[in-house]
Amino acid sequence: MSFDNTILAAIIGFIGSIIGGAITLLGVRITLQKQDEDHFMSTFMRKMIAIERVKDILEEFREYDCPENEGEELWQIVLAKADFFAEAERRINYEIGGITAYELLEYTSFLSYSSTLEFEKWLNTDFWPRISGRDHILEQQLSKIISAIDIIIDRIDKEKTLLKNKYKKIIKKRGL
Repeated sequence: MSFDNTILAAIIGFIGSIIGGAITLLGVRITLQKQDEDHFMSTFMRKMIAIERVKDILEEFREYDCPENEGEELWQIVLAKADFFAEAERRINYEIGGITAYELLEYTSFLSYSSTLEFEKWLNTDFWPRISGRDHILEQQLSKIISAIDIIIDRIDKEKTLLKNKYKKIIKKRGL
């Protein structure tokens, strides 16, 4: 009879440890989820402000500078706004961050201050622009910059919607 009691006690102990482990795992999961939500809530406004600032910078360029200018005139505006474009790049990479920054990396490189200045230096010193024509090369670069800006604006609009939806979901879940 003692053998049967020992086996029964072992089975009960084993089942109890499984149940205890599952409860612990569930508790850890809930804690981590709460921490993720708290982190999201603490960074939500900073990200939304960054999105709006980036959109303001890029949309101003697209809506006011691009329709009115082209070629060398537009390039001079790009050079004059290099600091603003660099600010947009920094905000995307360090404030908005995450998968959005990763997905836009190819496009935000066109906004970097060093990229703009290096291209200007290359235009003025390299042999190739003199052969193939500065205007032609400049138009190609401006086209790439404008396309990149359009893609960035579209993607951060999507990010803004995703952030708002996640915010609403957390607020609803917490009953606030």
